[in-house]
Amino acid sequence: RCLRLPTITEDEIANAAGIGETHDGVNFLRAACVIALEKAQISFDPLLDALRLRISHIMGRLCPVSEYMIRQKAERKSATYQYMRDGTRGANMDGRSTFSTDITHNP
Repeated sequence: RCLRLPTITEDEIANAAGIGETHDGVNFLRAACVIALEKAQISFDPLLDALRLRISHIMGRLCPVSEYMIRQKAERKSATYQYMRDGTRGANMDGRSTFSTDITHNP
């Protein structure tokens, strides 16, 4: 579950630093940044893909759930108002409850 640190080889350091016959000096800060960016991309890309999938799943389910919650709140308010007005507790004339919102039919 922990994020494992990627290994850095000597060849990667040499390539990032630009060590060779044409280079007479090495810019260590630039080399460290190049290596850090490459390793961060390797480490975080799978995690960001998993996060994207989870967020798309949650956002796809958010609308029906929020609609259900809004309907439940409205039904509770109307039942409370009806109870205070008539003295009945949210029941029809035949005694059945008026709460009928159901979200189980969602895919």
